[in-house]
Amino acid sequence: MKSYQRAAYKALHKVCDFRGRRILEIGGDLECEVARAFIEAGATEVVTINPGFKEATSEMDGKIKLRPYSALELSEHFEPGTFGAVFGVAVLEHIPTTPVLLDQIYQVTAPGAIVYLHGGPIWTSARGHHVW
Repeated sequence: MKSYQRAAYKALHKVCDFRGRRILEIGGDLECEVARAFIEAGATEVVTINPGFKEATSEMDGKIKLRPYSALELSEHFEPGTFGAVFGVAVLEHIPTTPVLLDQIYQVTAPGAIVYLHGGPIWTSARGHHVW
């Protein structure tokens, strides 16, 4: 797990007990490092989404599900109240419409769910900025 992922994971874990929760990870990676940490901490299931995933797959006895979904279309894929926690690290800079994102998260989270969203690391290069 990268240091910024670990820091965000620990910050969420301080305020959220993962045991028994279904967790949505926005912008997850194919290695499922953060998703695996959630499962090891007692989450019942982690759905990690990233429009860059080529196809839907499952890992760790079906407890981690990778889906090629956009965070701006969550309600098209999940029922209301599906998730007890939402985690997104280094994702906000990829979202062009934050109000739509927040509305979509609201629609798929259960009452009392914890949401942790993070932007960064922000960088710039010859090809442009890492922000919208």
